[in-house]
Amino acid sequence: MIKMKKILLVIGILAIVGILLFLPIMIFGGFTVQTVEGTLTFDSTSTLALSKSLKSQPIKHSLTAWNIELQNSSQNAWAYAFSGIGGRNDVENDQPNVDISLEFSISFVIKKDGEIVKEINIGLVHGEGQHEVSVVLGPSEGLTSSGTYELYINISLKLTTPGTDLSLDIELGPVSIFVEIN
Repeated sequence: MIKMKKILLVIGILAIVGILLFLPIMIFGGFTVQTVEGTLTFDSTSTLALSKSLKSQPIKHSLTAWNIELQNSSQNAWAYAFSGIGGRNDVENDQPNVDISLEFSISFVIKKDGEIVKEINIGLVHGEGQHEVSVVLGPSEGLTSSGTYELYINISLKLTTPGTDLSLDIELGPVSIFVEIN
């Protein structure tokens, strides 16, 4: 009886390992996955606008010098599958402890032939200055067939100050992506 339990345990462990090894190949149809990798960079600044009234000091915020660089690439099926566990798209996440808080919520909307294929919530960026977001797009993000896709970048800005709060929605794009699936 104990010998049978050990055999079943070994078979169970081998089955789980086998599934983990071959599942990405079965899901993505091969050993490699076609992806689009890129980087979104932008600068953000806030300035205090001069006002005739001493009571209110309006804050002007601007998003400048945004750039997105995308390139077709491929990844090992296992690396791509397991990168989805922790998140494929990285954004720096520092939260300054100050009275004035500037927060960006970034999401990507991917469209093909005018239809939304996938919406991806990238995450939050805090503070002024230059920001960089790393992006990997592939089959799990909706790029499942060859063709041209459109990428829209939605940035919701929230500025919190002791006197005035500001909310602003900005859409960047569309940026064209051509994907060729082998």
